[in-house]
Amino acid sequence: MKEQPETDSRTAAHLVYLIINVWAMTLYLPLRRQTGKDHIGITGLLSVFFIPLYATFANAPDILILLPVFITSIVMHRLGHWRRHAAGRFEHTYYGGDPWAAKLLLRCKDERKCKVLGEPVLAFCVGVLLLPYGDAVGGYFMAGALALGVSQAMLFQQDEQRLDDMRNGMIENEALMRRFHEQRKGRR
Repeated sequence: MKEQPETDSRTAAHLVYLIINVWAMTLYLPLRRQTGKDHIGITGLLSVFFIPLYATFANAPDILILLPVFITSIVMHRLGHWRRHAAGRFEHTYYGGDPWAAKLLLRCKDERKCKVLGEPVLAFCVGVLLLPYGDAVGGYFMAGALALGVSQAMLFQQDEQRLDDMRNGMIENEALMRRFHEQRKGRR
């Protein structure tokens, strides 16, 4: 019985994380190229439903123009993957794509900075430009910019944790290897 509140909070955190990633994907996918074949996955599928849901609940039918743009970008990413695969060029299956728009418009060279800072800035600016067409439409991009920044920052934090785990494993294995060699010398 004591595990219930922790389970509920984890479930809520996972749901918030999923919503953030779904919202972020609706904004960044059209702004990237060369994603991995499995990157879009269930998040992309949920994103297709997220746009009409937002349009309905925010009373912003104008945002539905994003739906064909998003679906077209999914198709283009899949076609691009098949073309690269047929040519013998492979990328990590979950690669999030090259942030070409942020690199071009904001002249950022570091892919991480482009994804964590550049793309959210672009999305926010688009939101500001769209405010005259409706608060809900501009708000979608402005709030989505926050979701995009948080989503990418969380992904990079996970990468940092994985790197720390790899470093720790390397240190532990080196220590074990030294002990192994010491024991081996003692047997001779």
